Amino acid sequence: TPTISSDKVTNVSKNGGNDGKITGVDTTMEYSVDGGKKYKPVVGNEITELAAGDVQIRVKETDTVNASAPITVTVKQPGAAPSSIDKKITDVSIHGGNDGKITGVDATMEYSVDGGKKYKPVVSNEITGLEAGTVLVRYQEADGNLPSDAVELLVKQPAATPTISSDKVTNVSK
Repeated sequence: TPTISSDKVTNVSKNGGNDGKITGVDTTMEYSVDGGKKYKPVVGNEITELAAGDVQIRVKETDTVNASAPITVTVKQPGAAPSSIDKKITDVSIHGGNDGKITGVDATMEYSVDGGKKYKPVVSNEITGLEAGTVLVRYQEADGNLPSDAVELLVKQPAATPTISSDKVTNVSK
């Protein structure tokens, strides 16, 4: 029976994707993505192009040895991005301000204002104090599920008020 540790599993990067991968396998093994109905041989030292779901892996049958009992490895995927909040943006009221707001969120979500480098938990039904820019909102990791894909929301601001310095003004004489 093969042994595959969880650090050998690369989960799918986007909901509905098929870029999951399992490493730490070899050509003496075979795998199934349909509950063990049909097995495919492992080519090389990884199984690629996997969608989310259970993958059965076993040592394949040879002339002298029966196939081993399979192990099940689960490839996960992010959940779908939140869809109900894209129309609930309050833009910043003055250029350079920080009174932008997103409503329609809840404590199961988190948000990022730095392109996804760091996420902060949503603590109420709105995200306030936002400057103009892109805000990513997604469901948090919970109950062993990966964080969802993020929805990209744009908080806008009015254009800057033009300024003219007094030394640029020429008075007109009669």
